[in-house]
Amino acid sequence: MSGRCFADRDFEHLGNIEIERAPNGQAFTFLPQSNYRGAATAKLHPYGAGPFCRFRIGRKRHDGGLYVLTLDDVPVYAGECVDVGKRWGPNGYGGVSPRNCFQGGQPTNCRVNAAILVEALLGRRLDLWFSPFVGTREDRLAAETDLIRSLNPAWNRAKRALPIP
Repeated sequence: MSGRCFADRDFEHLGNIEIERAPNGQAFTFLPQSNYRGAATAKLHPYGAGPFCRFRIGRKRHDGGLYVLTLDDVPVYAGECVDVGKRWGPNGYGGVSPRNCFQGGQPTNCRVNAAILVEALLGRRLDLWFSPFVGTREDRLAAETDLIRSLNPAWNRAKRALPIP
């Protein structure tokens, strides 16, 4: 796979998402919450319970733009970023930090990471696609909205197309 078109925009394949596994093939899962300094008094957000996984993307890029995650070739999540390597790296979707599990943390990181873990454990193929974007932040956010409304990916919670009455 080298390229694909989503919502009339060209995307390049950054790679399959492969979760970390032990030498015997068993997936490593993580419950990082107890490593948070304030865990005793903080409250988990609705997606903070886990379990979570760690993964890396195949090709390192550090550009801003739009991304699409496909599950067995079907778009399931789309968005925009300032740096795709950071967004999908170990401090973004690729690894959930303890703080992100609690209110005030990053519920989307937790939700997407946990969904990736579930699908990877089922043996499904996850691919990340990227389209660099040159323009203002406002233009990139508008392009993200158009992308999400066009694809209506199941894992997106915001900006989805409204259901037809």
